[in-house]
Amino acid sequence: MDQRKVFVFSEDLSGPFDEGIKSAAVQVIRALSRTASVLTACCEADGSLDNVAVFPGLNRLLLNFKLRRLVRHFEPDAILYVPRWGGTHASFLRMRVLRLFSPRAKAVMLILQPKEMNRLQALSLPLLKPDQVLSPSPRVQREMSKKGIPSEFLPLPTDRGKFFPLEGAPRREELRVKYGLPRDRFIILHVGHINGMRNLEALIPLQAGDRQVVIVSSSSTSAVSYKDEGLKRLLIAAGIIIIDDYLDSIEEVYQLSDLYVFPIVRDIGCIALPLSILEARACGLPVLTSDFGGLRSLFGRSPQGLVFAEPATFPEAVAQFRKGETDLFGPEQIETVNRSFVQTIQAIAER
Repeated sequence: MDQRKVFVFSEDLSGPFDEGIKSAAVQVIRALSRTASVLTACCEADGSLDNVAVFPGLNRLLLNFKLRRLVRHFEPDAILYVPRWGGTHASFLRMRVLRLFSPRAKAVMLILQPKEMNRLQALSLPLLKPDQVLSPSPRVQREMSKKGIPSEFLPLPTDRGKFFPLEGAPRREELRVKYGLPRDRFIILHVGHINGMRNLEALIPLQAGDRQVVIVSSSSTSAVSYKDEGLKRLLIAAGIIIIDDYLDSIEEVYQLSDLYVFPIVRDIGCIALPLSILEARACGLPVLTSDFGGLRSLFGRSPQGLVFAEPATFPEAVAQFRKGETDLFGPEQIETVNRSFVQTIQAIAER
């Protein structure tokens, strides 16, 4: 039986892949490539992926003769679009254009972040609808259901070969020395962009006593993920340590930390299933988080090693955490999430 063919489009596939949407898009492409013949197109790339056609300067509606010819010649069974800007109205327009390039192909959108639409835009969605929407966002699923667009929850994967619990206190101390972090303090970690949508001010009260807050900021500087230099200065002035260079071994920072904290409350602040939380849990790091996106959909209401709290109560939650024991999040749970991701992605090419 011939391999199914999947055409994938995502605007930016240039490295480094230390930002949620790009990282998720790359993982989806790699997972698809294991069981299907995949051809990828984008506006920016750096050679990190195989079989990629690059169209620099492509217009916003993707109206391009060479792109159309590429898709038609490939004759895909499915077209998967991973929009760089989440579920905007313009993203649905672009999906419609891609569908016109190969009308017989199954049209699938992967929406990693919900976006606001005005009333007219929302009313037009049924005219633009793809065959299926995949998303880790319950909000996106609810909105698609209202518009009669089939949708399915998509968990996101974690590389278990890279992210795993560290064994032994000496190695942990070595890593703290390597990154210039205090060896004798309770390290609270957050990983992600420094901008006003992420509620990072909620981390400032945690920087007290023997606690040291560390933020590893993405090195990406795209318009999607701008850096707020004023906020950065405010965090540094509070004593928070910021590492904003690209780290090839980001797992080591999870492994050397005591607690991972996720303060984001706005849907537009992060992809709906934060990869940093999955990575922290895979490294055996307990997590204190807001009730964000698809976390409860994936892990349930009271998962091991993950505590939900309002960011305003984080200082009290940290104090309570340090009084008791938190069960480690077993690798087998991450494996279950990974298997569900693979099964959902592999079904894309099926009719």
